[in-house]
Amino acid sequence: MSDATADQATTVAKEQRPSRLLPIWRMIRVLGFISAVASIISLFAAYHWVADMLTHLTVQYFVLMAPAAILLWRQKRPVLCVLLLGLMGWHASKISPYVLPNNAQTAKTAATKVYRLAVFNVLRTNERFSETLDELLSCDADIVYLMEVQPAWKAHLERVRTQYPYQEVVADLDYLGVALLSKIPWRDLEIVQLGYVSNPTYDVRLCVGDEPNDHIHLIATHPLPPFGEVLTAARDTQLSTLSARLVDNEPQIFCGDFNLSPWSPRFQALCQTSSLSDAALGYGLAPTLIPLPTVLGGVKVDHVLKNSRIHVQQYQVKRSSFSDHGIVLFDFSVGPGQ
Repeated sequence: MSDATADQATTVAKEQRPSRLLPIWRMIRVLGFISAVASIISLFAAYHWVADMLTHLTVQYFVLMAPAAILLWRQKRPVLCVLLLGLMGWHASKISPYVLPNNAQTAKTAATKVYRLAVFNVLRTNERFSETLDELLSCDADIVYLMEVQPAWKAHLERVRTQYPYQEVVADLDYLGVALLSKIPWRDLEIVQLGYVSNPTYDVRLCVGDEPNDHIHLIATHPLPPFGEVLTAARDTQLSTLSARLVDNEPQIFCGDFNLSPWSPRFQALCQTSSLSDAALGYGLAPTLIPLPTVLGGVKVDHVLKNSRIHVQQYQVKRSSFSDHGIVLFDFSVGPGQ
C-alpha cells in the first residue's frame, strides 16, 4: 500500500469513528434528558403520588446524568451542563449520608448483647418455601419479620418452632400476609388493623432483660403499594399513625417494606415527626427491591428506623435467590440515648 493510500485510509477511519459513536452519544443524551425531567418532576413529591414514585430512582438519575453532563461540557453546551450538575448536586445531598460514615458508626462501642433483626418480603408468588426458609435461617436472626406470607407458609414456619418459639402468623392469599418470629419472648403483642387499605401491623414489646422496663418497642408494618392518590394517602397515614405510637422514652424500632424511598420528602418528614433515624445511614446504597439484576435496577423501599436508645452495630442487605426483595439484616444493641 502506498503512503497516499495509507493516509487516505487513516482519514476515512477518523471520519467514520464519530459515526460509530453517534448512537452511544445519543443514548447518553436521551438518558440524561429523561433523568433530568424525572428529577425536576420529583421536586413535587410532597404534592403528587407520581412525583413521589419517581424519587425511588434518585440513585439512577445521578449515575445516568454524570456522562450526559460530561458530554454536554465537551460539546460546549454550558447551560445544559450546569443544569445537570445542579440536579446531580441536589441528588448527591440526599445520597451522601448513606455513603459517608456517620457519627453513630464512628462512636460505636462494644456491646454486651447484640441482637439481629431480619426484615424480608418473601414475595407472594414465591412457592419455594423450604429453600427460602433455609436461606432465611442462615441469617441467624433473633427477630424475623416476613411480608406477603401465604397460608402455605404456616406449616413451614411451624417446623422452625424450636428455633423461633415465639410466632404470630397472619397469612393471606393476597399481599396482606405477615409473620413475626422471635427467639426473644414478647409481651403486649397487638395486631393493628387501620382499615381496608392497610395491611395488618405488629405492635409488640420484646423482653430483653429481667426488669419490666427492659424491652424493645417494635412496630413492623407493610403499607400497600402507593399506586394512585388513595393508596398513597393510605400509606402516609398508616406510617404516621403507627409512628405516633412510639411516644415513650424506650428503645424503639419501626420497620418493614414501607413502599417509600428514603429520597422522598415524605420519608424525611416521617423521620422528623417521629424522632427516628434510618439505621441504613452510613452503610451504603444497597437496594432492597431488586426487580432487575443490577444496582441500577433496584430501589430502596424496605427500612429499619430506630431511636437513640437503639445503637447500630451493622446494617446490610443480603440478596435473596427466591424473592425480588433482599433480606434486610440489622444488628443492634440497646443502651442509653446517644
